Amino acid sequence: MKLKFLLPLGLIFFVFIGYMVLKPVSADFLKLKRQNLDYTILANCSVDYPKPLDIKFSYEVEVLRIFKKEGDRIKKGDLIIQLDDSDDRRNLTLASNNIVSLQKKIKNVKNVELPNLKEKEREAELSLKQAEIDLKRAKELYEAGGISKSDLEKIQNNYEIKLSQYNQIKNSIENYEVSGVLAELETQLESAKIEYENIKNRLLEKRIVSPFNGKILKINVQNGEKVAPSKVITTIIEATNWLLVMNVDQRELSFLKPDLKANVKFDSFPEEVFSAFVSYVCTQIDKEKGSCEVRLEIKDKKADMIKYGMSGYAEIYAKTFTNVMIIPKRFVNNNSVYIYKNGKAVLSNLNLRPVGEDKFITEDLNEGDIIIDLSKNMVNKKIKLRKEVRI
Repeated sequence: MKLKFLLPLGLIFFVFIGYMVLKPVSADFLKLKRQNLDYTILANCSVDYPKPLDIKFSYEVEVLRIFKKEGDRIKKGDLIIQLDDSDDRRNLTLASNNIVSLQKKIKNVKNVELPNLKEKEREAELSLKQAEIDLKRAKELYEAGGISKSDLEKIQNNYEIKLSQYNQIKNSIENYEVSGVLAELETQLESAKIEYENIKNRLLEKRIVSPFNGKILKINVQNGEKVAPSKVITTIIEATNWLLVMNVDQRELSFLKPDLKANVKFDSFPEEVFSAFVSYVCTQIDKEKGSCEVRLEIKDKKADMIKYGMSGYAEIYAKTFTNVMIIPKRFVNNNSVYIYKNGKAVLSNLNLRPVGEDKFITEDLNEGDIIIDLSKNMVNKKIKLRKEVRI
């Protein structure tokens, strides 16, 4: 009885196995045709320049008058805020007077004191020479017995006094010119000039003027307010085209070059498209990220909508491939694809050129060939075409 029961079961099993082996495999397919491929590069981006400029001081200041308001357009050199500069003006006058006083002292030393010393030096030199002559003659007379020893000593002492006087005057002149009064006065003058320039610059700082053509974003003070150190007084931004920074996979580098057109969408305005172009392509690769920095310059009438720091994504129109066979990445297995022939899967090795991360182009297949999306080890399997893939 058992044998009679097992035989039908075995027969059913083998029939099932045979059916599964011979059953066609369903697969999505793509019928190849020549077409144009507009290859674009997509990446996240953010507005990086121009960066708002915060104007603040490291010391306390007082607001005298505000000439502009938030949102005003400004030109380079426009006065935005005048701070109290009365102390600086007074200090600048004192510094200027100090310079004039030192210059007069130096002039007096050079034109009066030094000439007087040099005149005394010439007189002392003449006296020293005469004393030297007298001493030489006295020594000769002393040797001949013409004068006494005490007379010779008096003449000797007179010579030494003249020599000392001459050396003192000479040293005084050298000290005046190198390390004495004149040198000290000239050092003081240089310091006074530096102090004058520092005060002058501080005075100019009290006039907050625009360093560029731009716009006032924020004014955080009022007339008469005493502003604490490091508090931002006003924030301005330059009026120039916005620059966006994006990091692109290094595999896209061969497609990137300056002046390529791009479209940008920001998270803040998802329905708006802004025109841009590539203004910079990296000169080196980030090793850790494997990416390349690319900068886009916005050139769009709607640019006033953009704010510093906004984020979004950009699409760069990198290259157009004309009349090519395009194969999506899903159909490729190690440079091979399955071709549908006579109801079966035929594996074919191809020369493939990658275009971005998800497409290849080839010239090894013919228009009208059907490629199928199969996993490995499906050679000669019967195929049932399921769904046509659109590119």
